[in-house]
Amino acid sequence: MDVDDSIFSMNLHQARILIVDDQVANNTLLETILKSYGYREIVATTDPREAIRLYGEEKFDIVLLDYHMPFLNGMQVLEKLKELEQSGYLPVLMITAMTDKEIRHQALKIGAQDFITKPFDKFEVVLRVRTVLTVRLLMNKLYTKNQHLIFERDLVEEVLIRLRSHSDFDATRMRLLLTPVEKSNGDFVLAAKRPDGIHHLLVGDFTGHGLAAAVCGPLVSGIFYTMTRNGQDAVHIIQEINRQLCDQLPIHLFLAACFVERNLESHQGRLWNAALPDVNVFHGKILSHHLESGTCPLGITHKISLHANKINFSPEWDTHVFVATDGIVETRSISGDWFGDERLLNFLQEVVATEASLEVILDILAQFRGQGEQKDDITLVEVT
Repeated sequence: MDVDDSIFSMNLHQARILIVDDQVANNTLLETILKSYGYREIVATTDPREAIRLYGEEKFDIVLLDYHMPFLNGMQVLEKLKELEQSGYLPVLMITAMTDKEIRHQALKIGAQDFITKPFDKFEVVLRVRTVLTVRLLMNKLYTKNQHLIFERDLVEEVLIRLRSHSDFDATRMRLLLTPVEKSNGDFVLAAKRPDGIHHLLVGDFTGHGLAAAVCGPLVSGIFYTMTRNGQDAVHIIQEINRQLCDQLPIHLFLAACFVERNLESHQGRLWNAALPDVNVFHGKILSHHLESGTCPLGITHKISLHANKINFSPEWDTHVFVATDGIVETRSISGDWFGDERLLNFLQEVVATEASLEVILDILAQFRGQGEQKDDITLVEVT
């Protein structure tokens, strides 16, 4: 039986092959077989230490590696090659006469792709080499495209971060905790003063996280800061954000948000909760208000009913208002339990009582998750 080279002929002369066997006769035989099928870039060595040096200095598409060798056995060489391979794909065929399953399993676990058995069968050698080279070619293309995507993603993220940041940002009497799953994320905090001194705060959470959610942030940011600078009140800003989101975003992208309007002189304020978790208001160390959502998420329907909650920020009462996105309450343990509102409220009571840092919640959530990873962006804002 022969092997059809037609679909691979363009790559045969380009593939670089490294053969590592302490027996010169084996190297010569393998080199002869491969050259008869068009492979020309072949380097052979009997020294495993030399093979490691060559792999680190030159680019090889595949390595044929003997298991039994002096100085270093094939498994030890395989470990070294794995450290040198940047793409994550280890193009190694182990050469062995053994049928020991434990050794084969260990080699595959480390990263070897397959085996060539002794004595050599010409057809087997060519087919196994060709299979590994085909996968290597595809992996190289995938790696290159992935690096390009990472570069483009980083560039887009930098643009989004610049668009969402603003010189008018004013965090007067606020503490912020923003811990995204990714550099670009769906959570955001916007804050600024109107010309008359009224302070606006908008905490938002777009559906999902990552670029899909993050690209919507600059739209909201632009509306918020422009209208606040022009002296518009909260209701008009919320309505305009909702209109723009309905008109410009696909139906599956919408915004859960909380808008806080404060008069820093009279200490009076209003709050609108549009589908964020309950907002907790403390006067002193006592929980005085538990403000549930009174409005649907923004960007779903043009007709929204805005329900305002009035808040007295009197310094005599030492008022604390906590606004959080759902990344905290929807954190899940390994057993599937939600972190929930009650645990969050217990933490907030501790914050009010001891003036603890908001960052402490991250350790609490990590302990609650156990071995699980953070799945959603986490944002917590304290207004005092």
